[in-house]
Amino acid sequence: MSMLSRYGYPTYRQSPTPQPVGRSISHSRTPSALNHLAPIPMPDGHVQSYPVNRCTASPPAVPSRLSVEVETPSDAHYSNSSDLATTTVLDYLTAPNPTPSLIQRINDTSKLQNSHFWFDIRNLRSWTDFNINTISTIPGLLDLLQVDVSASSLPVPSKVNTSPETPAQLAEICASHHAVKVNAALKLAQGDKHIAMRTLRSQPGARQQPEFVANYQSDGEKTIYGDGRGRVVGIVKSYDQWNSGYRHGSPIDKVKYLEHLAHLHRFMREHGTRYGFLMTEIELVCVRMGGPPTEDNVPLFGFLEVSTPIQISAHGTGEGEQPKMTAGLALWYLHMLAKEQPFPGQFHWRADVGGPTAGTRKFHLERDEWMPKVNLSDKRGSKRVRGWTWPNEPVHKRECGRGRKGKLDLNAKSIREQPPTLQEPIQLDVSPQMDDYSLQQELEALAGNAFNPPPRDGVSKPEPIRNTAARWRKLFLIPEDDVIETIMTHRSNLTRTRISDDHWEAIRAEMEAQGYDREAYEYELDLQKRKAVLPTTSSSGNASNDCVYYLVELSGPLDTAEKVQRAAKMTEPPAVVRGESVEDDREVELCCINGVARAEILRRASLEGGGWEPTILVDSRALEDG
Repeated sequence: MSMLSRYGYPTYRQSPTPQPVGRSISHSRTPSALNHLAPIPMPDGHVQSYPVNRCTASPPAVPSRLSVEVETPSDAHYSNSSDLATTTVLDYLTAPNPTPSLIQRINDTSKLQNSHFWFDIRNLRSWTDFNINTISTIPGLLDLLQVDVSASSLPVPSKVNTSPETPAQLAEICASHHAVKVNAALKLAQGDKHIAMRTLRSQPGARQQPEFVANYQSDGEKTIYGDGRGRVVGIVKSYDQWNSGYRHGSPIDKVKYLEHLAHLHRFMREHGTRYGFLMTEIELVCVRMGGPPTEDNVPLFGFLEVSTPIQISAHGTGEGEQPKMTAGLALWYLHMLAKEQPFPGQFHWRADVGGPTAGTRKFHLERDEWMPKVNLSDKRGSKRVRGWTWPNEPVHKRECGRGRKGKLDLNAKSIREQPPTLQEPIQLDVSPQMDDYSLQQELEALAGNAFNPPPRDGVSKPEPIRNTAARWRKLFLIPEDDVIETIMTHRSNLTRTRISDDHWEAIRAEMEAQGYDREAYEYELDLQKRKAVLPTTSSSGNASNDCVYYLVELSGPLDTAEKVQRAAKMTEPPAVVRGESVEDDREVELCCINGVARAEILRRASLEGGGWEPTILVDSRALEDG
């Protein structure tokens, strides 16, 4: 008892000692910001108890030189007698962990709903002082881990399924094993009123949430979305989705590495905390966000410090009897950093991010040079989903939530529709001469496009997106980098062409023989409509066409000079020049053509391009020479 009082660590949550409630007063719990959080169940079936009253910890009966506010856990027993089994928190946190097998099937259906993108991460640094040496230099912290306690006060986690099939099942393993051990160790270190890891009760169709949120039960702060604010947040990914080896892999691997760190970064900013973690079947990394605190405590956008990866299988002691940094010890130390008063030389957990209108994302540094360049498709996707690409852009209305929906007035001469989440505002051509019946038909068509009914047979399942992408690439000659965006843009277009069930059944056999499904055929009809309104281009040469030169980008169906030669009916391959795109800083190759060749390329694209449009620029050198 004297050892715990000597080395116990404070929660530093100063408040008066709660007074007993009279019997005549009805005791009801005040609704908390933590109501959506689920405590981690203990192995014996009961749920870890947390204070019911919204009050902070009271001072201990016996003050110590290290703590002014530690409460000894009432259910813990400390004894030096030989007939009672004892252990230490250090042994408990460095014991072997279950090692799950790798998840084989990944079905990431939420990616299209993300409001974060891989290029949100701008700066990555190593969290160099997240190690055992730092823990040992904090006065009394390592001694606290080595205090003898009753083995019964540290529960043994129940057995878990070591063959998860989804990241959600992997998160259950983390909750049933790692979170149980970390919460028990935090309770011994901080008392009954301690920081605790909790899982989230996610509702179907609800906004994305981290798998773990940690805070005090008495914490009443909320995020801008009304969720309980966490001091530490954590996410779980499969090893295939994210692993530390991707950092030094191909550009695609680097994008995957940054993408899931951006996911964690988003949650850390939403909760306004500097501390978080990412766990897979193989490893754990702890993350600190925002860079060194400033006077206004605004974190740097996209700035993360990542610890050395910690193997889930690590256990025991290292060389020279020095403890190993295990997953349990790392998570325990990370949560200890989120106390109200930080350890010497460490950052306070709080980061003042504020709401979208605060514009704190404009506080950032230049991107690290090793990071891949952002392509145009990613930029367009970011603009479409959230309204901005780079953090220095103005605040967009999509960041501030959806506005109120206006009422529909069929007698009005113009209609203002709230813009859909995944596309630009719809422009309805409502003229004064349009009668109510025609307008009603137009609105019913929009409503039909917004609703995708389930298959009538109740058995058919949606086709995998990779199969749809392969079909569209073959039918419409869409580049691989653009095909997914083209499909999703078509699906989110409320003005797209739709055909009736009877129409499709009448032509189904013929269209499927040509490789079309119903959706692809409807897209083909849209392309035909576009071709019908394209301006007529003439390939007849004239003096003005021969005097002006153009540059056509080598991409898509025209990715070589020879293909440009054939498409433009030129006698020899055109000259190729190289440069850098001002829009997205990527290297490009272009062919020099004249006006006659340009007209022929545009004519071929309008008839055979399947919706693909060539990128043709005026050669500025020709204008300067003129």
